[in-house]
Amino acid sequence: MISLVVLSLLSVWEALAPDHRRPTGVLRRWTRNVAVGGIGILFTHAIPGATLLAASAWGRSRGIGLLSGLPSPWAAVLMVPVLDLAVWAQHRASHSWPWLWRLHRVHHGDRALDLSTAFRFHPMELGVSLVWKAFAVLLLGGPTIGVLVFEALLQAGNLFEHANIRLPASVDQILRWVLVTPRIHAIHHSVHVHDQRSNYGFFLSAWDRMFCTYRAPSADEGPLAIGLGDNQEHSLLAMLLQPLDPQPLERTRSLTDARVSRFSSPGTSLPEGPRTVTARAPL
Repeated sequence: MISLVVLSLLSVWEALAPDHRRPTGVLRRWTRNVAVGGIGILFTHAIPGATLLAASAWGRSRGIGLLSGLPSPWAAVLMVPVLDLAVWAQHRASHSWPWLWRLHRVHHGDRALDLSTAFRFHPMELGVSLVWKAFAVLLLGGPTIGVLVFEALLQAGNLFEHANIRLPASVDQILRWVLVTPRIHAIHHSVHVHDQRSNYGFFLSAWDRMFCTYRAPSADEGPLAIGLGDNQEHSLLAMLLQPLDPQPLERTRSLTDARVSRFSSPGTSLPEGPRTVTARAPL
């Protein structure tokens, strides 16, 4: 319910005050992105709340977990940042382990960023995420209310960080001390590998700051090209079959680097993509 409210509000915001010009073929992109995510929701997220809540209730009732001895209110408060750290760790692993990258590169294959990108996750990646979060919930042993609050914040953060919305620079600089903003997450979606290896957060920006993977826009930064550098629009079937591509992690990234290396010489900027990030001084 909360996700639907956030989605509705951000959709209106995108329509009235977009941060960048909408690319051509918006309807086609939205159809593909929402379809691939919808398949994942149908098969792996139709019962995610029940799965995570059941794991929480089972562990809590048996005194299992690091937070099982704490009163429920305190345990619920602690669960939110710790589960957010677990999701951050999974995201970072998805950029390091070849078999996880095969799944996650479906998300990074989008050549523009808007609300539809928040749905563009391969069904198998959503399944891996569900299993990982269930393990984290069992390990913590917190109350079910903590799971509900975290899931609501996670889904809202996922929509917010991918949204094509214009934020005043001063507001963005304040928010990104705590939250992952669209401008910060856009850097993670850059075609450059060193950018993709930064800003892994989904909700809180604290973990990237703590583990030295945070990167803010530099003062002289121009427009960012988004995607994997392959200049291809993948069909729904191609996205679903993409993990079967045996292309290993380093070969994929070497290909991306080679395709953008000609723009990396001093004084030369990347070609303008559908998504741009206004240059701001780093925090």
